Amino acid sequence: MLGVAFLCELNILFSIWSLYLVGLVAQYGMTRVGFSIGLTGQEAKPPDIIGLFIHGVMIGLAIWSVWTARGHLANVWREARRGKSVSTAIVTPRTALWLLIGGSLFLIFWLSAVGYSLILAASWVILFWTSLFLIMKFLAASGFAYLFPNWGTSIPVIWAGTSRMSEATLVASRVVNWRLLAGWRLPVALPHVARLLGARLKARTIYSAVLLGLAIAGLYTVWLCYLDGGATFRTWSLVGAPRGVYNGIAKAVSETSARTVTDPAKIFVWFLGIGAAALTTILQARASWWPFHPVGLLLMFDGYVRLYVLDIFLIWGAKAAILRLGGITLYERVKPGVYGLIVGYAAAVGLSFLVDLIWFPTGGHYIHGY
Repeated sequence: MLGVAFLCELNILFSIWSLYLVGLVAQYGMTRVGFSIGLTGQEAKPPDIIGLFIHGVMIGLAIWSVWTARGHLANVWREARRGKSVSTAIVTPRTALWLLIGGSLFLIFWLSAVGYSLILAASWVILFWTSLFLIMKFLAASGFAYLFPNWGTSIPVIWAGTSRMSEATLVASRVVNWRLLAGWRLPVALPHVARLLGARLKARTIYSAVLLGLAIAGLYTVWLCYLDGGATFRTWSLVGAPRGVYNGIAKAVSETSARTVTDPAKIFVWFLGIGAAALTTILQARASWWPFHPVGLLLMFDGYVRLYVLDIFLIWGAKAAILRLGGITLYERVKPGVYGLIVGYAAAVGLSFLVDLIWFPTGGHYIHGY
């Protein structure tokens, strides 16, 4: 983390740790005074308010990103219509367009089969792609590996309310979640894979690696479950999470008195997030004195930042001092050591894995994590 953070822009590092502190103060203040919003009987507590605000920020940043990339998107559209191939792309623009359309239609009809209405299924897919798009963009900008998509599952609820949803939709909204759709991690990684392979990139290399990885992971998981039994792993994802999902479904279906309606106050908070993202982005683009980057706004309430905020602060201070005292010359001299930190850590994790595989195949050790 230290090595990757050092390569990040100073204003991004500053924005992450400073706005995270602002978020802590805001969250503490709301919790301390018992602040809540919403209609009687369906009030949103501070964690829910934060979730709505951050999702609004995400939507605002996505809209701005699409607007600023409108020229590029127009070129991609023209290339897709003409069937033109781009040497640096994993697939041709036309193939990418058809994959996007086909994947979206598959998701919509799959969600409909699970229980969603077609309108809510289409809304879910739009929020799904928006979240993935933004995470890919800011992961590339910040290098912060623990950026996770915000699916915005509560957004249809604040607009329509659960009272207008069928029981099938209520069940589906709790069954379909980010843990079920684990494949969302793949698109985020593909641009980085493409950069690593460079000019030698071949589409079949990506396809073959993905299919091989899926096959091995699936077969290994089934083998483990047959060998030891899935419940014997006693992990939260196999024991606690399914129980929580089931209890949530039972509560949503049985407690009809707890159904919600359209909530203007929650919608206002969502739009407030969009406005904050727009203001931050415009100032960052137009005012040279503005110190905050939009990614800091996106992460100001992120739980994973809590684990690394001190590291980010120290790296920001060290990089700022290096640039001020020695300029770009000293910075370039320090960079090889930073690359060494990254490569050394990855090599140490890989070596530890091999040691566990050879000498501790049934036990292993916790080496890398959050």
